[in-house]
Amino acid sequence: MLKSTNKRRVGFHRGRAAAAFLTALLSISGLTACGPASKILDVSDLECRSPLGSGDVAVGYLTLRSLRGDRIMSVSSPSAPAVEMHETSIENGISRMKRLESLDLPAGERVAFEPGGRHLMIFGVREIGRNATIPITITLESGKTLNLNFPCR
Repeated sequence: MLKSTNKRRVGFHRGRAAAAFLTALLSISGLTACGPASKILDVSDLECRSPLGSGDVAVGYLTLRSLRGDRIMSVSSPSAPAVEMHETSIENGISRMKRLESLDLPAGERVAFEPGGRHLMIFGVREIGRNATIPITITLESGKTLNLNFPCR
């Protein structure tokens, strides 16, 4: 009798050990899925520059890095009637700006919106106070949306 009880205990402990192992394995894989490996897009360097003088156009800058590759299809803001992506280039010594309808985010590459290059034009904003933020939504081809708050200076 004592021997069979021990067998049951050994079987019970083996079953418990297997369950604990599977739980730990699922927890580790769950952490990996929620951690940096599953992050689809890194966003940094958010900045908004207020309109100059009596103007009503602010400029937005940021840096993106897509881990899987995607494409920006549109940008918008509840605080502005229109937000557009633009790119500045110099041709024959003349600075030109053109509107971008969409923008590729190649996998693993840094895509910067910065002075003298790509930037967001935020139309119809006036008198943005110091320490204010402008909410901007970026819609991606994958269907994901990024809701970002650009700090103004």
